[in-house]
Amino acid sequence: MKQRYSYQWIGLGIISILLGSCGCTEQQARPGMRTSNLPAAQTNSVALRFQEGTDHSQTVVQSAVELSEKYSALSEEMVALRQENHALATENAELKLRIEVLEQDLSQCEGELNETNALLLDMLGELNEWKSDVLDYRNEMRDSAKAQMNALLKILSMMGAEVSDSQEVSQ
Repeated sequence: MKQRYSYQWIGLGIISILLGSCGCTEQQARPGMRTSNLPAAQTNSVALRFQEGTDHSQTVVQSAVELSEKYSALSEEMVALRQENHALATENAELKLRIEVLEQDLSQCEGELNETNALLLDMLGELNEWKSDVLDYRNEMRDSAKAQMNALLKILSMMGAEVSDSQEVSQ
């Protein structure tokens, strides 16, 4: 009998706790005081998330069908996004390989360009040297021709020929 009374008291205690705790879930908040650890905007969005799709006239079966449709749509979207992600990853890998090949080609072309520039600079130096040599040779030939003409004039004047001023070689 004692045991029976103790079960009754325990049952009454549980019921009183449950009835008393119903009022505790909705605390009255003072201005500036948060009711939970979440910010007020986030608390509202969390509450709205669970209230948005709930239509009190829907049955459990209709809700389950609606949620199943949403799940299947999201699953299809996830599969499409995974495929797109995989395609982009594959394209990225291909582009990285292409970049490596192009960088090698670029470094090879830069080396060839440097060699060609050095060769062109050498050729320019040789061309300038040749031009200088040709001009020097031309001047030498003129000087030589003048010397020959002067020598001929001296020979002619020694032989007794009269040389007029117009025939003299100007220097």
